[in-house]
Amino acid sequence: VVKGNAYGHGMVECSMLAIQQGASLLGVAYLEEAVLLRINKIKCPILLLTQPSKDEIDSLISNNIMPAIYSYDFAKALSSRAVELHKTVKIHIKLDTGFNRLGFKSNDAYGEIRKIYKLKNIVIDGFFTHFASAASDDLTFTKTQFGIFTDIVANLKMEGIEARYLH
Repeated sequence: VVKGNAYGHGMVECSMLAIQQGASLLGVAYLEEAVLLRINKIKCPILLLTQPSKDEIDSLISNNIMPAIYSYDFAKALSSRAVELHKTVKIHIKLDTGFNRLGFKSNDAYGEIRKIYKLKNIVIDGFFTHFASAASDDLTFTKTQFGIFTDIVANLKMEGIEARYLH
């Protein structure tokens, strides 16, 4: 993850070093960060950890950026534009397992993800969540979140909906 200028250490430089050391995927928070990496000849897959606005879809597709998805409406708009451009877009679906900020809530996840899975020119490449307190000495809540995440992923897998990355 090189968001926020690689936490103040230089996003482009840290990205190049990470790739030299074997990183196969980079993560950023904003589309502008991903575009900056592309301008600087970074060719590896880039995950946008937030869902962009609909008016950023063309830039997302033209720069081959994988967005986080936590809205069926956005996924549908992305699919529609990808079909028009004859492109396939890889996405990562964000699951809210208790951080209560962004992502599909566990009670909504199955139905929404099933609908996204059926969209044309969209490939679900990953599922992820954000732990609320993983740095705490008490990992009880983190373990609960992890359990919710693994349950959702396992249930989706039983329906044939799988992803390469789980994070």
